[in-house]
Amino acid sequence: MKQFIHAAIRSACGGIAALSLLVLAGSTGCDSRPPANALAFWKPFSPPGGNFSVTMPPNPIVETPKTSTGFEAKTYRIVSAMSNLAGLAVSYSDQPPTASFQKDAKKVLDSVKKQAVSDLRGELISEKAISHKGYPGIEFQASVKGGFTVRQRIFLANRRLYSLMVIAGSRGLESPEAKTFFDSFQILK
Repeated sequence: MKQFIHAAIRSACGGIAALSLLVLAGSTGCDSRPPANALAFWKPFSPPGGNFSVTMPPNPIVETPKTSTGFEAKTYRIVSAMSNLAGLAVSYSDQPPTASFQKDAKKVLDSVKKQAVSDLRGELISEKAISHKGYPGIEFQASVKGGFTVRQRIFLANRRLYSLMVIAGSRGLESPEAKTFFDSFQILK
């Protein structure tokens, strides 16, 4: 089951290339009671050059997979971790100066959302327009196999595409852990 979530995060985070959903079993706490103070161990994390900060479980995994798809991005980065109830990931990709995706942000966000849901082989449940510090964004939920749901937020900021994703069963999607993860995200530049 862990392999499924890891694969799902790779395939959907940002919809710009395969990410990998951190499967919710074993060390995710699905088979055991999560500690009451799990958030006490979480810390703000800001990768070098990431230009963002987010609160996550300790020791997140940072990856730099290569891709030739997704709005002209040549590389993107993924920061992922497992909480007691959910798989968490932030991906970000820099677009070349010639990219014109800021001209029609709604169209780009919709396209990224559709690609993410397709990569997950999921079914869209809901979506809404959002923003962060004036940057346009979209939040959506999609159901995926295994009884999991993905909640994802995508933002366009300058020439960077940010994607935050939580994959969980019903207990984890609206948990204090998911709320802390989403609410702590800050674009720094």
